[in-house]
Amino acid sequence: MIIALYCISGIYCFFVLFLALLAKRGGCIEKKSGIRGVFAGIGEYIFSKKGASFLYSGQVRMILKAMNPAKDINKIIRMYYAQKTGDILLLLSCLLLLVNAYAYSSENDSILSGGNNLLRGGYSEGGTEVSLIASYEGEEVSRQIDYELLPRTYPYEDVSKMADDLLGRIEDMILAGNSDIDNISQDLYLPEKVQGYPFGLYWESSSYSLVDDTGAVGNEKLKEPECVTLTVHLSYREDEWEKSFPVTVVPRVLSEEEVFLARAGEELRGIDESQQTLESMTLPDTLLGRKVSWSIKKDAVIFWLMPFAFLLSALLFFSKGQRS
Repeated sequence: MIIALYCISGIYCFFVLFLALLAKRGGCIEKKSGIRGVFAGIGEYIFSKKGASFLYSGQVRMILKAMNPAKDINKIIRMYYAQKTGDILLLLSCLLLLVNAYAYSSENDSILSGGNNLLRGGYSEGGTEVSLIASYEGEEVSRQIDYELLPRTYPYEDVSKMADDLLGRIEDMILAGNSDIDNISQDLYLPEKVQGYPFGLYWESSSYSLVDDTGAVGNEKLKEPECVTLTVHLSYREDEWEKSFPVTVVPRVLSEEEVFLARAGEELRGIDESQQTLESMTLPDTLLGRKVSWSIKKDAVIFWLMPFAFLLSALLFFSKGQRS
C-alpha cells in the first residue's frame, strides 16, 4: 500500500516537473513569481492549447463577461482557469507531501525493517500504542488488535550502577548558588528528574521550615547555623534507593539597605505598639537616632492622569474639528 503511494507520488511529481519545464520554455512562468505563480504558469500553459477550451463552462463565461464587458473574454476566461488549475495542482502537491510524510513516519515508528519486530519507546518514554493487523493462514478475515507495547527497561545491574553514580553526585548537584552543603544560605536545587538517568526523585527534610522538599530555604529569622537532614529517594519501576545527608543552613546575609529597613521597621513597630490604644499613631521626629520628616507615597498613576486628560481633550477637539 505504501509502495503504491510512493509510486503514484513519483509519477505525479514527474508530471508536474515536466509541465513546469514546458511552461517555462513557453514563457508562461515569470521569474520571481513565487510558488503559486509557478503553478499558475503551468495552468496557463495547459489552457494555452486549443484542445483545453472544451473544459470552459458556459455559465462561468457569462459571469466573467458580465463582470468585464470591455475586455477580451477569451483571455480572461483562460487566465481564470489557469489560476484555478494552478491552485488545484498546488493544493494536491501539498496534500501528497503531507500524506507521504505521515506514511513514512508511520512506517518507521512502529516496525523495524526486515521482520515482525516492534520498535519500543526509549527508556524514559511510556508505552507505545499500536494497532496490529493479524492475518491467519487459511483465513480470509484479518483481525485488528490494539496493543500497548511496553517501554524498554534497563537490566538491574545497570540501574544499580547508575543509582550509585547519581547518589555520589547528588550533594554537589543540589547546591545551586551555595558554596557547599555546610554553608546553605540560598534555595537549593532539588530535582524530580535528572537528565540521563531513568529515576524519579523524591525528597524529604527533617525541618521543612528551614528546607522544604522543593529546596526553598527559610532562613530569614535564623539567628545561628542549624543542621537539616535531607533524604533523597530514587525510584525505578519496583526498585528504590535512598541517601540521607546533612546540610547546614546559615542565617541570611542582609545588605546594608535590608539591615536599615529591618531596624527601621522594628523601631516603628515598637512605637506603634505603645500607641495602639490611641486613635492615631504619631510618627517620631527621629528614627534610628537621626532626625526625619514624613510623607505618604502616592500612587504613580495619579501623576499621569492630568497629562492624559489634556492629551485626550486635544484628540477629541481636533477629531471634532475635522468632522465639522
